[in-house]
Amino acid sequence: MRTSFSPAFFCLFSLLFFSLSLFGQEQLLDYKVISGPMPGHYTDSTASFWILVQKKPVLQKKNRLAHVLKELEQEFSSISYQDEPLWKNKRIVRVLAQKKPAITPQKDSFSFLTGSCAFQYPLVLNMFGKRRRYNKIFNKMAQTDADFMVWTGDNVYYVLGQWNSYKGMVKKNLRSRERKPINKFLQSCPQYATWDDHDYGPNNSDANFPLKDTALNVFKKMWANPYYGEEDNPGVYSHFSQENCDFFLLDSRYYCIGDGPEEKRTLFGKKQMDWLKRQLKKAKGDFKFIFSGTQLWPKLDKGDHWDEFPAERQDFLDFLQKEDIKGVVVISGDRHYSELNCLKREADYPLYEYTCSPLTSFTDPYYSKENDCREEGTFVRKQNYGLLTILGQGLQRICRIQTFNRKGKLLWQREIALKDLQ
Repeated sequence: MRTSFSPAFFCLFSLLFFSLSLFGQEQLLDYKVISGPMPGHYTDSTASFWILVQKKPVLQKKNRLAHVLKELEQEFSSISYQDEPLWKNKRIVRVLAQKKPAITPQKDSFSFLTGSCAFQYPLVLNMFGKRRRYNKIFNKMAQTDADFMVWTGDNVYYVLGQWNSYKGMVKKNLRSRERKPINKFLQSCPQYATWDDHDYGPNNSDANFPLKDTALNVFKKMWANPYYGEEDNPGVYSHFSQENCDFFLLDSRYYCIGDGPEEKRTLFGKKQMDWLKRQLKKAKGDFKFIFSGTQLWPKLDKGDHWDEFPAERQDFLDFLQKEDIKGVVVISGDRHYSELNCLKREADYPLYEYTCSPLTSFTDPYYSKENDCREEGTFVRKQNYGLLTILGQGLQRICRIQTFNRKGKLLWQREIALKDLQ
């Protein structure tokens, strides 16, 4: 039997639905902000924000979501937001803010931070307050005048099987985000990120990790990158541009296949490499920064590195030379030490790679201390972070790389001239 509904029923249903929506929205506005707002990807007319909220009593007005959104409304011409469930009574609120683009000349200088390996010491390893002492590095980073930050992986560490479930992954990320020094830093400037093995799955995990789609889902919930992979090729890779420089975030885990014949091994996968090549050919920026969780240029005998995938590595080197791609600088993490590497090429400019690691994790216990690419005086085996500053205009631009210890002391500084990358 067909059931018919009167117009009055539809009016009543619509009114009820509207009332429930408003009720839900009003409830959300009363939620307590427990992390953020973290700025994410931004342009000259838009900005994105990530906010973690929880349904719990709010003692101070400034901690209500409604208050945080009102502050954003005062800074931008308009904002819109949506929320999504995360875990139990905690939700993520994503804000898209808009403003009229200002016509401003290119800056004479801008800077960005980088770092990797932000291990949070559990109770059993937290001897002598290691976690508290090492997390102070984020206070120094928050005080740094930087336009944005790029995390190059191991942004959290899944341990003791936390990689075996959505619940375990989410809870680890939440514990990190709610720590005061990290939360303070995340609010200080826009944040971009790629991943490495420890915020993807177990140690050295690759394309065969059975929960890789769960890991990808969690990563996307925790960050505010411009996008994630392609429609037919999921992952965390993306790109963006700032101040006439281009930035490429690579995914060295989702498609990594390290077994089998050398010619079939792949760190990034064919589709991701095709994407990177297309983007590099279209890129108009002076410097082209490529971020990878795995080191790309040194040839090493321990740890993860691109030389374990020789065919893919050589194909990319051939592409750079054939297409005359200028201004490339690589930034990586993972190694639990920092260094500046320089790969010299015949009849072409040298390829620099700045490896910056660790932020808070233990330092390198056994990896190679020598390689034929390292620039003298740049090896650092202690907790540290990097600051890259772009100075000047046109071919006179330079990239200044500075490495600081966790107390904010400058350890070394080098400059790479754009004219030397032509």
